[in-house]
Amino acid sequence: MLLSSIYRMNRMAGQIERATAIADEILERYRITSLTPQEFDVSDSGIIYHGKVELKLQDLGTQVVVTVTWTERGTNHEVSLYTLSAR
Repeated sequence: MLLSSIYRMNRMAGQIERATAIADEILERYRITSLTPQEFDVSDSGIIYHGKVELKLQDLGTQVVVTVTWTERGTNHEVSLYTLSAR
């Protein structure tokens, strides 16, 4: 039972790491090319990661929010990264 729990935790950590890497890659693309709000899907190791880019105007610039969601064994998960662009 302990090994099963360790396996699930490692699998979830890998999924969180992958979702964070996807969001980080999208933020880097924004830094280079100025994205527009969009949605995207990335498939990796049998999991489909759904992503959304949102731009929110702020007094100091534009807040860029990249949210990546996925479902694993009927449970929804989400990772969001934020940055502020002075453009």
